[in-house]
Amino acid sequence: MLFLRGFSIALVIVGVSSACENSCMDEGYELAFKVWACSNEDVLDLWKSERLEGCGAAATNLLAGGSYKSERVNTWHDVKKVKVVLYDAAGFEISHFTFNGEGKNKHNFFEKANLIESSLSDLDRGTGTNFFSKEGHDTVNHVKRNFFISKSYGGCGNDRGWLSITGCRDTPCDWDKGEGCPTFLTATNTVAHWGVNSKSACLFAIYLS
Repeated sequence: MLFLRGFSIALVIVGVSSACENSCMDEGYELAFKVWACSNEDVLDLWKSERLEGCGAAATNLLAGGSYKSERVNTWHDVKKVKVVLYDAAGFEISHFTFNGEGKNKHNFFEKANLIESSLSDLDRGTGTNFFSKEGHDTVNHVKRNFFISKSYGGCGNDRGWLSITGCRDTPCDWDKGEGCPTFLTATNTVAHWGVNSKSACLFAIYLS
């Protein structure tokens, strides 16, 4: 409560968790999955498995600690659209990718043919890519770039793309080596030159509607 010249003004602080989820909730989405960077969670393994994760605050507050996966990911009940969102530490959106989820499942929704729209102005179903899948570029004892939307490889210093979720595995390129794992890299406006104008995200979330 703030008192000013005889008037009392109630200050209501709206939590960032509410603000950053509002746009998704307004569109009829519900949080179904989230993983924090540097949490040692294998994002792809958790998504593909039947395992559920998180409850309580982790399920209702986007910025609460811990991973989360709802039962709806496995059942895919009445899913019409899927929204993949990358957030910074304060809960502000960096990028998003919206997919058609109708008639799909958790294994095949993340494909270029299913892309409806994204926050990146140069990415659509007609854009040329060398990887666009949830498996991405995943080679045993080598790179692990999942939920990977890549434009081109030109040697580590010249790789370009829009989204890369790097798992806990040695990688030959400096651009997807973080302080921990997993690491989340995304473009912000147009295709990123990895490690040059790409942006690191702190939270990877998937909403279903």
